[in-house]
Amino acid sequence: MQEDYTILNNYKDIFPTGEVADRFTILLLKLEKISEIDKTRTAHQIMQTWSILSDKLEELLHATNLQSVEVEEYLELLLCLLKSNRKQWNFEDQVREKHTAEAATQARDQNLARIVLKNSINKLFQEDEEKKQYPEIK
Repeated sequence: MQEDYTILNNYKDIFPTGEVADRFTILLLKLEKISEIDKTRTAHQIMQTWSILSDKLEELLHATNLQSVEVEEYLELLLCLLKSNRKQWNFEDQVREKHTAEAATQARDQNLARIVLKNSINKLFQEDEEKKQYPEIK
């Protein structure tokens, strides 16, 4: 089991901060959304992963010497990312339920908004932007 978390211990060395923050907020949503039955089986594993990512984000904050205004901006972006991922989750549910182009377009547009937030975090930490392109939905 310990080797399963090796990549998480080196997550920041592989992925930009925006991606780490994104995974962090998605794990919070998973804890919020999973059923009571699933919680007993998976909550421990999710919490272990969340804890590692939380530690990595805290290490990043200490290592980058951000000014207090930048830390406030980062925390605001993290909260916005959580809200954005919650919307994305709901749009993806609609895509699965409705199977319409409109639902797919909403999910795509929300994902692009999410990427803007991730890139804002990356910029704050002076990292490269994520680029995403989608084909036209007809």
